[in-house]
Amino acid sequence: MGRYYSGDIEGKFWFGLQSSTAPERFCAQEQNWQVINYYIDRDDLPKIKEEIEKIESDPEVKKIIDLYKNDENFGFSDENIEKHAITKKAMEDYADLLLGKQIYDYFDFDPERYGCEITAEY
Repeated sequence: MGRYYSGDIEGKFWFGLQSSTAPERFCAQEQNWQVINYYIDRDDLPKIKEEIEKIESDPEVKKIIDLYKNDENFGFSDENIEKHAITKKAMEDYADLLLGKQIYDYFDFDPERYGCEITAEY
């Protein structure tokens, strides 16, 4: 069970951690109230990159990035969360970081793209 987002990029929000409003962190503007329709303009790319860098610079998020980089079996199990003292906030930020990178990569892949549309389930 979980909520999905689709459109120009697709994925699944992290269950119990990530809000449907996560795209707003990366300059998305809500378009509809039954589902959340977002539009992100290419002009916001510098702000998106800045937010990604801000998240990546957080020491708690860096810890998660390093764990994933150095341990191919790492995952957010209760055991790993306790063992590595990972906070819920760091997990939320990490999930948002992956979304932000997906948005950034969408624009980076094709310089002709002027906008990114996302529809998120409430």
